[in-house]
Amino acid sequence: MKIMKNMTFGLLLVFVLGVVIVSGCRSNTAATQSPQSSNAAETPATSPAATSGSAATSGSSGSGTSGVKTIELEAYNFGFNPSTITVNKGDHVKIHLYATSGTHSLAIAGYNVESSTVSPGQDTTVEFTADTAGTFNFRCNTYCGEGHGGMVGKLIVNG
Repeated sequence: MKIMKNMTFGLLLVFVLGVVIVSGCRSNTAATQSPQSSNAAETPATSPAATSGSAATSGSSGSGTSGVKTIELEAYNFGFNPSTITVNKGDHVKIHLYATSGTHSLAIAGYNVESSTVSPGQDTTVEFTADTAGTFNFRCNTYCGEGHGGMVGKLIVNG
């Protein structure tokens, strides 16, 4: 009888450890996905509700050319609307990210900007100062399916 108890306990322990290991690996999958080549940025994505490729900006204030730019950025399977955001060097940029399909996040190369993950009905805001002029890719940083690698946009910072 004691052997049966030990055997049952051992099997239960192995099962629980297996579940914990598999769960840990699965939850880390999105964080460890490497982005695909920058050629994906040349593939335009279109939203079912896409209007134009120009950035929606509002709330400009401040002196000179610098101000506050607020961008409403829709993330959907598998793209962003707008797919190009244009700001001026020195602007304080607030990007309000919301999802209309799938689970997504935002990372901007060159600015060390990463958002939290959003699903439909959720939103998050990232803020940074556009202190370097140039063109920078932004992408979904949460694996969201087969089209994930093409989920790329451009941030243009005018000097």
